[in-house]
Amino acid sequence: EKSIVIIGAIGKPSLFITMTGNYNWPEIKENMIPNTDWHSNALLVCSVFWLKLQELLDDIVNKELFGPVVAFVYSIEFQKRGMPHAHILITLKPGYQLDN
Repeated sequence: EKSIVIIGAIGKPSLFITMTGNYNWPEIKENMIPNTDWHSNALLVCSVFWLKLQELLDDIVNKELFGPVVAFVYSIEFQKRGMPHAHILITLKPGYQLDN
C-alpha cells in the first residue's frame, strides 16, 4: 500500500484525520429529489462529499492549515448503509509536527 511506502521513505505521519459525510449538509438537503431520503440520492451524496474532501485537502496541503505538508495519503470508504468517510494521513515538514 502507498501509505507504507511513504512511511518508509519519509517517516511516520504527523496527523490522522477522519472526515465523515453528513446528510444534513445544506448542499445535500437542498438538492435532493423531493420526497426521498439521502439513501436514494447516492450520486448527490458522493459528489458533495468529494467536493468537501477536496476543499479540506486544499486547506491542509495548499493553505498549510497545520504547517507545510511533506506527504499525504487518503482512502475513502463506504459503510454498509452509511455515509462515505475518508481516512487521511498527513506528514508535516520536520519542526512542524505536533508534540504528544
